[in-house]
Amino acid sequence: MTVGDWHLPWQGEQIPHAVLDLLRGCNITCRACYNTEPANVKSLDEVRQELQVLTARRRLDSISLLGGEPTLHPRLCDIVHMIKTKGISVELFTNGLLLEPALLAELRRAGTDLVFLHIDSHQTRPDLGDGWTADGLRELRARRAAAVAAAGMEVGLTMTAYEDALPEIDEAVRFVLASPHVDYLLATLFRDVPAMGAVVGDLDVGMRAVRPPVVLAAQHDRLTNEMVCARLAKQFGLRPFANLGSSRDPDDPRWVSYLAGSLLSEGETPFWTGLRVSAAERLFLAVYRFLRRRYPFYIPQSPGRFRLQLLLNAVTGGVARGNLALLIGSLKKGSNLRAKRLLLQCPAEVAGDGTIVHCAGCPDATIRHGHLVPLCISDQIIACPRCQE
Repeated sequence: MTVGDWHLPWQGEQIPHAVLDLLRGCNITCRACYNTEPANVKSLDEVRQELQVLTARRRLDSISLLGGEPTLHPRLCDIVHMIKTKGISVELFTNGLLLEPALLAELRRAGTDLVFLHIDSHQTRPDLGDGWTADGLRELRARRAAAVAAAGMEVGLTMTAYEDALPEIDEAVRFVLASPHVDYLLATLFRDVPAMGAVVGDLDVGMRAVRPPVVLAAQHDRLTNEMVCARLAKQFGLRPFANLGSSRDPDDPRWVSYLAGSLLSEGETPFWTGLRVSAAERLFLAVYRFLRRRYPFYIPQSPGRFRLQLLLNAVTGGVARGNLALLIGSLKKGSNLRAKRLLLQCPAEVAGDGTIVHCAGCPDATIRHGHLVPLCISDQIIACPRCQE
């Protein structure tokens, strides 16, 4: 099965995104947490040094802040401001527990562009409780998202996708498509990352597991992006917009993105349609890189700009019928046209020969032991000077 014909052209220093990993330690627990190191908080100087390494290695358009739980970092807003002074957008990933009005206001003043809320059923958290229901989970997501939007920042939702809980993917996609506040969904496929054990190497020289047989026996969950893409096509009529292959195979979809237009009107059922890549998007990417010397990653929500994209997409190879339906509907008084971006991400895993297979180029790379490594397995990376030679 093919999941889309647009392989994103990001390579080497032209990869437009990276991650600052701020701390270990959290105020909730998650079934699929890949953090295995003891609680610790990086100093502002340590974060600054890692930022310097990232900006020297990549022409960044956007940086994500993660942990642990990044809102536990006492200098979080200073870190956001430090990144923004370099002309880079900031995306914050948080479980949302500490996002009270005062902190939200500080984050907005510091320049935070987008807040991803990690709220799903496989967490133990005080604001959800043991006897949670689907309605309760939906209400919590909506309430936290509304608070972030009211503070002036864009909102995303992130979740872990499990093979034994596929309907939860449907629920999250439906929630995002129908939400007046949430415009992004990041669904990360479950992999038992801690079972890998130690990993040596980095993105420059390649990586391998120290004990590959242990890893291979532990990787029992085989949910793939192809499986999720087939489900989204059947349930929502969506087809992938762009993708990245793996470090081994450009046709192995490890990182799959969707772009959909959603039309929301009070009292009416939401209407959405997925976009197919056209010559307009390819040209935009080339022009943006020529003018800015980097590729775009975070693009702010703008109904006017999205209307123009819908029109250009329709006449240069997209699906004209769906695009025009959105355009006409958006002219109705009280309508709310939103661009929705959905991303499926498959973490790194161990191949049969013990090497680590990961997203091509790894858009979510971070710094570990002074080297660029995939965030999803960063706690498994051990320092091994001979492996870097």
